[in-house]
Amino acid sequence: MRTLVVAILLVTLPMTAHAARIGSFPGLDAAIQRADVIAIVRIDEHVQPMPDPNLITRHRCYVYQTLKGDLTAGGIVRLDLRDTRTSFVSPFPLRSTHLVFLVRSDDGYQNLAFEGSILRLSPFGHERLPDGETLRSKISSLVSQSISYWDREWSSERAFLQEATK
Repeated sequence: MRTLVVAILLVTLPMTAHAARIGSFPGLDAAIQRADVIAIVRIDEHVQPMPDPNLITRHRCYVYQTLKGDLTAGGIVRLDLRDTRTSFVSPFPLRSTHLVFLVRSDDGYQNLAFEGSILRLSPFGHERLPDGETLRSKISSLVSQSISYWDREWSSERAFLQEATK
């Protein structure tokens, strides 16, 4: 029996489980401090749409605006994005716009490993940010604009679905 257990352990030892640790949102101030780059990006291409064992997918993105860091607005960047939500539906559809909190990685940039490091925005990417405000105030304003947009969108969708079921 002991030999059987050892044999099973030796056979399964090379099969290591990968698990991505996703932390809770640390608060806006901590997110700003931890990020090397904070930008508004649009997903233009899925380079690697299937997640690797660490839940990372690769995307080619257009940079609308950079709020912190060295990405050039109007440029293209390849990002490694980890879905930090608990959903099996991809949060990165083509042409979607996101506020991303990024750190430098060996291959470029990837989002921080906590919930809220990627926030879906309205699809337009031209949100106006208040001049002369702190970075925290600008991000809060951006998120508030996004909440208003999605509230209107979902309200309209709900009304249509309710009407369609009558």
